[in-house]
Amino acid sequence: MATAGHTGPVTASRSSADDERRARLARSFDAVARDYHRYRPGYPERAVRLALPDGGADRSARWDVLDLAAGTGILTGAVLPWCRSLVAVEPLAGMREQLTGRHPSITVLDGRAEAIPLAAASVDAVLVGQAFHWFEPHAALAEVARVLRPGGVLSLLANEARDTPETRRLRRDIQTAKDRLDRPTRRRTTDGSAAVPPEPTGSPFAHPAFAIPVHTVVPWTRSLTGPQLLAEHHTHSIVLTASAARRATFDDEVRAALDRHRADRPADEPLGLPMQCHVWRAVRRS
Repeated sequence: MATAGHTGPVTASRSSADDERRARLARSFDAVARDYHRYRPGYPERAVRLALPDGGADRSARWDVLDLAAGTGILTGAVLPWCRSLVAVEPLAGMREQLTGRHPSITVLDGRAEAIPLAAASVDAVLVGQAFHWFEPHAALAEVARVLRPGGVLSLLANEARDTPETRRLRRDIQTAKDRLDRPTRRRTTDGSAAVPPEPTGSPFAHPAFAIPVHTVVPWTRSLTGPQLLAEHHTHSIVLTASAARRATFDDEVRAALDRHRADRPADEPLGLPMQCHVWRAVRRS
C-alpha cells in the first residue's frame, strides 16, 4: 500500500528536562547493544529496496548510502548488497562496536543526525531505521538535505506488530504490561505529546527541501520463541530504564500472556508474529 501526503511540518517543543530524558533513554541502549542486535527485528528485502533512490526498480543499480543512527547495523547489513559505498553514522560507542565487528569493511563514524560528519552532496540516499523519533527534526532534516545529492532520497523505515485474530490478544496484553510499566514516569512535552513518542505511523515529516513522502506498508512475518520475544522487550528503552521490581512484574505479565497464547504448545516452539514495515521515501528537491 502506497500513499502520499503529510499532516504538516513536524514541530518540536521540548524543555531541557524532556531533552535530557530522551538522551537518557537513548543512552540506555548502549548497555544492551549485543542483545539489541540479536533480538530486534530485521527489515524485509522489499522494504529495503523501496527505500532506495529508484524504489528498487533496477536490481543492478548501486548507490552511495548513509545509514543514519545505524545502531548495531541491522539495516546496514540489509542494504549493503545495493550499495556502491556505505557509511554508517551512530552516536553510541557500544552500538558502533557491534556494527564494526559485524561489518569491518564499512566506514563507521561517530555522529548525530543533527550534525552529520559527511560532506555536502555526498550520498544518493539517507536511510533511517526505527530511529527518526530520537532526532530533533528541524536540525536533522536540514543536515540530511545538505548531505544528499539533488534527486536523492531520505527513507525512514519502521517495524510494528500487525494485528491478526490469532495474535491480537497477545499483542494487546504485552502492550498493556508495557503501558503499566511506563505510566509512573511518563512525562509530556509542553505541547502535550509524549516526551519519547513511538515511531510515527502517519506522515512523519514535511520540509521544503523534500517532496511529500510516499508511504508504503510491507507486510511480513517474524519467527521467534517466547523467551526471545521477552528478551527483545528488554532492549526497549522504557523497560531498560525501569526499576528492577517493575521489570520483574513486567516479565511475569509477559510470560503469562505468552502462556495464554501458546495454550498447549511447547514453550520453545517458535511463534509466527505478523509484522508490517512502514517505509516513507521523500525525494530531495533540486
